[in-house]
Amino acid sequence: MRTPKYEFILEEYERGVSVSFGQFEEDDLLQKISYSAEEGVVCIQTTSRKYELDVHKIDPDDLKKMRKILKKMNYDQSFQTSGV
Repeated sequence: MRTPKYEFILEEYERGVSVSFGQFEEDDLLQKISYSAEEGVVCIQTTSRKYELDVHKIDPDDLKKMRKILKKMNYDQSFQTSGV
């Protein structure tokens, strides 16, 4: 998630895309995301964790939408992308 409208209120180190998974209580900031269509894997690197997601069973149209949204979220180059 990202709320650019209110990011100016935050300290510089708090700005960016927050990533959270149900099993972890705290939010992390996204540092890098890579997508490999050949391998069917999305790798997400946050400030404290790394996740590898198997996306073989995800509809190609949904993956295309994901890539489009990620490009919009990275309007200020706050995280690194590869294959997106």
